[in-house]
Amino acid sequence: MASLGSMAKIIRTPDQNEQLVKSFPNQSPSVTATTQKTLHQDQFLSLDELIAPKSDFSKKSRGKTLDDIRELMAANQWENILAIYYPVEEKVPDVVAAGMDTPVREKIAFALGQLGRFDDAIAELLICTRREPDNFFSCSSLAYTAYNSLYANKNKEIMLTPDLKAKRLTLAHNSLKKAQELRPDGVTNFYRHGMLISQIENKPDQALPLFLSACQNWEKLSDKKREERHQEKKNYIKSLYRLASLQLTAGNGDAALKRIKNCLSLDEKSNHISLPLKYFALGKIYFHLGKNVEARGYPLKAGYSQGFLCG
Repeated sequence: MASLGSMAKIIRTPDQNEQLVKSFPNQSPSVTATTQKTLHQDQFLSLDELIAPKSDFSKKSRGKTLDDIRELMAANQWENILAIYYPVEEKVPDVVAAGMDTPVREKIAFALGQLGRFDDAIAELLICTRREPDNFFSCSSLAYTAYNSLYANKNKEIMLTPDLKAKRLTLAHNSLKKAQELRPDGVTNFYRHGMLISQIENKPDQALPLFLSACQNWEKLSDKKREERHQEKKNYIKSLYRLASLQLTAGNGDAALKRIKNCLSLDEKSNHISLPLKYFALGKIYFHLGKNVEARGYPLKAGYSQGFLCG
């Protein structure tokens, strides 16, 4: 019986009579051509698929899986995503066996996080980062999930023991630093790291360089890059607000004024930071700069007198 390799040679023979005769020396060209035509018609798979690596099938399976998950994500169908595709090993074993499951696990982890299942989400992402330690998206996703779990703990949505919180902080710091290393011109991971230090660890002075890096990174990007990374603009705006506060605290009122004015201008329509907070911040900066006339109207515009760091 002919081997698959010899069959492949026959199957791949071009439709030229003189070459077909060489492959089947004892048959006429017409019989050989008929045989090849029958092969093309009778095979369940195309000939290219028959001899293609198995990975091609896994790629198609992964592509379909990712398309399905994206559609469900767009509709916030987190529980349905998990019902259909989690655990990954059971639901898409061919993709896992081919080692192509990283992007699937990333999206499954996001769904788990949306449902507050942070431990399970982190377990999925650790599989990804251990396999591909320099994968920016896996590292960034792990950082985001650890960061989110610490915020959930702060807001009493979940309860982390002191030991687990300490470990989660270490994971968040390490993952954020790795993501920054992999994309040093990014915005989001510098912003989140600043928030982790200032809001979770209550060390705002140590967060200033991170918010500054987030702002400077965005400002250095070309227009084309900004368009490509448009989703990071909101974190640039948030970084402007946070940076203005910290610069004022550090005694640099002029720099703070520049940042908050830029924040107000860029955030005029999007309101990623509420307008009363931005107005109150501007009034406070004017007051500290001794510009009392300019400062006077902004607390009224703000509509209330909460502290500058609220929100």
